[in-house]
Amino acid sequence: MNERPERPQSPEPEPRAPDPHGRASVDGALRLVKGYTEAERPEIVAALHKLDPLLEGYTAEQVDLALDRKDAEHRVQTVTLVLSIAGEPELVAHAEDADPLRALHIARDELDSQLRTRKNKREQHIRDPHRR
Repeated sequence: MNERPERPQSPEPEPRAPDPHGRASVDGALRLVKGYTEAERPEIVAALHKLDPLLEGYTAEQVDLALDRKDAEHRVQTVTLVLSIAGEPELVAHAEDADPLRALHIARDELDSQLRTRKNKREQHIRDPHRR
């Protein structure tokens, strides 16, 4: 029997604060304002991951994504996503549904559409700055 001596376990690395100059992501930008708990955060981040590619062009310190749920005790849930990007107008997406996760997906898709429209207008202006 060839038993190897056990190697000493290395200590767990200490958690690091996110790099404010790194790329923006849903996970880094998300603030749960009302109606959600931190225990729900992983499911929410997974539901919103579709927005990550649209946020990559910004730094983490430029982006804030606030999530709010009203009427948590009622049959119909109202979900609001507010995206703030430094130097740009705020984008707001609302959705209502009996299923709070479905309402979150609807709001996410609305915000995704608004972000894509903004990006397309910006790119069009860069290609043809004289066009209105």
